[in-house]
Amino acid sequence: MAGSAEQDLLVGVPIAANIYSIVKGAIPSVIDVACLPHVYHSVVKIKQEFEGQARQAALAALSCDPSQTKICTVVDPDVRCELGHNDPLLS
Repeated sequence: MAGSAEQDLLVGVPIAANIYSIVKGAIPSVIDVACLPHVYHSVVKIKQEFEGQARQAALAALSCDPSQTKICTVVDPDVRCELGHNDPLLS
């Protein structure tokens, strides 16, 4: 199972939880964090309260674990960033 979609999913959950706890300390309006489509890409969902807050959230996420998180995307609350029935990881 090494390198499989299942492994990415299982490894991504604790990484996302770690990123969430650190980003939540810096940005209280963080809603969710997911590592999709792989563990090197984190998606941070925030409710932006002021200009530049998305950049702060991205920098906080990238500083959590530099060996794991290489790319960070910050999205608005109306964007789905969780695993769903249309995701290729679950196919």
